[in-house]
Amino acid sequence: MGLHISRIEIRNVRNFEHLVIDNFPAHAVIVGENGVGTSNLLKAIRLVLDPSLPDSRRLLR
Repeated sequence: MGLHISRIEIRNVRNFEHLVIDNFPAHAVIVGENGVGTSNLLKAIRLVLDPSLPDSRRLLR
């Protein structure tokens, strides 16, 4: 059984002041031009979901 993300809300992470994505699809491809925040979106999700990420990396600067 896999994990399904149904909603994403990001506040004050890198270039996102406030981002909400409701009804996130079960199968999604994140695509965007350089500098629009695609990597930052994935890093924000990783902050929450990756248990192998050390606590020192979870500190937001």
